[in-house]
Amino acid sequence: MQLCIATKRDWQVNLMRVFTLAALGLTLAGCSGALQSSATPTRTLSALPATTTLTPTPTKVIAVVEATPTLATTATPVPIVWQGIIHSSTTGNYGTAGTCTGETWDMQFQILVANDGSVTGKGTGTLGSNPTCSGPGFLRSDYLARQAQNVEFSVRGTRSDLAFQLQLTETKIDGATAGLINYALLVSLTNNPPVLTVPITSPRSAEGETDVNVAVPYSEGGTAVAQHKVSMTCASCK
Repeated sequence: MQLCIATKRDWQVNLMRVFTLAALGLTLAGCSGALQSSATPTRTLSALPATTTLTPTPTKVIAVVEATPTLATTATPVPIVWQGIIHSSTTGNYGTAGTCTGETWDMQFQILVANDGSVTGKGTGTLGSNPTCSGPGFLRSDYLARQAQNVEFSVRGTRSDLAFQLQLTETKIDGATAGLINYALLVSLTNNPPVLTVPITSPRSAEGETDVNVAVPYSEGGTAVAQHKVSMTCASCK
């Protein structure tokens, strides 16, 4: 837009108008050399920054693995295996009926020792030598014909840090025992046979001798006298 103002006016007035018009974006022009409006200034806009592509930061996924609880288990104690041999010599004293001496037996057994020290097992035995008998009660020549040759027995007892305490109970026998090995070791009317004490001599062995002298039931002063030598070894000790 252009305005023409007469040059005859006071230039001071015109100058003020020029400033005013310039503020409005106009120019002042006269008939000769008039001020012309200047084109509206072009405002240069700074270019917008290029679009920035944002790369998302990968999210770290932390896997929480729940540990499977371990159940406490108690191992079942394994019984310790011991094996042993017994050599027994017996004499049967029948009082007025006579005596039988020199009867011997050799026995083998195996036991299991539990964690609490209790002992269970079994064994067998064979006659080593027949007894020699004398006295009025043995006048019959056929008496020794009934002499037992074999025996089977169970074992029970305890084990301490110092020794084994073992009791044998007859479970099978194939005859009589003139030397009274039955009462001297295997038989009791009260279910309480003689106790064999076997001292522990090392972690893997035990050895001892037990002397027995017990009354024979239903006899007049009869006794069974025996010496039992026991030797044992631990079969499962490491």
